[in-house]
Amino acid sequence: MSKMLFPIVNRLRNRPVSAVFLTILLTFMLFFPLGLNAWNVYQNFNRVIVSDLHLQKIMGTIVYLDEVLTMSAQMNAATGETHWEERYKKFEPQLDAAIKESIKLAPDAYDISITSITDAANLKLVEMESQSFEWVRQGKREKAVALLRGDLYNDQKKIEVTPNFRTGY
Repeated sequence: MSKMLFPIVNRLRNRPVSAVFLTILLTFMLFFPLGLNAWNVYQNFNRVIVSDLHLQKIMGTIVYLDEVLTMSAQMNAATGETHWEERYKKFEPQLDAAIKESIKLAPDAYDISITSITDAANLKLVEMESQSFEWVRQGKREKAVALLRGDLYNDQKKIEVTPNFRTGY
């Protein structure tokens, strides 16, 4: 009866080379998908790490450029020197580009409500800083300084671009 149930096993008993070959083939068939899966996990992990490091660099750039713009506006108001406004106008597009790049790099990492709040805060800051430049040109430096040191301006400065890592990216 065992001859009828296990015909392949009975044939392999008489052919040890075939048995070894079949064992190797079955082992390869089992471990090849596992190896392929491990390779895919490694590639995805590498991509996420590189992307995360780039995102961290961009976030640092955003913080730096935001401070450059704030300082330029405040120095313009304090000194009345126009080169601070020129400096501000030079860095403002760079900040906008860095924010857009960070959102493009990790769109799922940003909560829509946080992004819209941040955008509104940035627009309000630019509006207030532009107003301060206008007042300096009109000779009203005290008003410009008061605006840039006021509570409304400081409240807008506290709003940050914050990734939402609940969904990952």
